[in-house]
Amino acid sequence: MAVNINSSIEECEGKKEQEIKKGYEYIEWLEKYTKENPSFTNGSITNVKDKENVDNLETFYYTINNFAKKNYIYPTETTCGNFYIIKYEENHYKVGYIDNEETIFYCQSINEVEDENIVDFTDVLNNKISPTAELIKLKMMKLSLILSELELVMPEEKLHEEVEKMYRKNKWQ
Repeated sequence: MAVNINSSIEECEGKKEQEIKKGYEYIEWLEKYTKENPSFTNGSITNVKDKENVDNLETFYYTINNFAKKNYIYPTETTCGNFYIIKYEENHYKVGYIDNEETIFYCQSINEVEDENIVDFTDVLNNKISPTAELIKLKMMKLSLILSELELVMPEEKLHEEVEKMYRKNKWQ
């Protein structure tokens, strides 16, 4: 019997993502850990007790990234990676990656910031869809209807790309 390695890896990553989404354990650990270690990477040398959570930083980033995409929240781009500002209760974190010779994921505890691209981790845990995302979906549905009435065909992926470009350009609300 052949085993599909890619689907097994995706299944494991999906389970890890669900674990992080379902519980508050990771974010609560992060709150405590960053009090002693305000900045760390997934390659940080830590004690055995925290090693698994530090290693799960990549999964935490992709959980945030997947949620943000669905809600039209875009990361701040850097010269060699990107990051999101994460808010949980009164705490704020910069979570992102640097891609040089290898990809390194990092987390940094930061002071509160005024930024429209903040991801509220409570919304991630509740899988909340933002009003902006609902509005964009509604506009996309209307546009799809108009295109189909005109008998014009635009692949859904292309439509999403165009909407993303318009949103980034105009920040329509």
